[in-house]
Amino acid sequence: MLRTEKDPECSLNVYLDELPGLSDTDVSTTVTSDKPVVCERAVYFDYYGKSGGHDSSGYVKNRIAIPETTKVIDGDSAKHIEEISADLRTIVEGRTGESRQLSSS
Repeated sequence: MLRTEKDPECSLNVYLDELPGLSDTDVSTTVTSDKPVVCERAVYFDYYGKSGGHDSSGYVKNRIAIPETTKVIDGDSAKHIEEISADLRTIVEGRTGESRQLSSS
């Protein structure tokens, strides 16, 4: 078991294959904290001379609820926003000058 304490907004890398007895075996992890924490599982490998890898974020027990009134704008439109109304219901696109109502769906 590895126990550690970190200051807020600091990161910690744990190279499991460098810990005694873990260099050539399967491993699972559990992270516990009394404060919010972000975890990532990154795996890097060399398979017959070809390097590769993948990563994934950890399980989030209490997901953040997104309110029904949240507005979603596609990336292309977001790049061209010139103005947003005070009530956050209308946007004006700079490339076209058109205004458009935002819906909550």
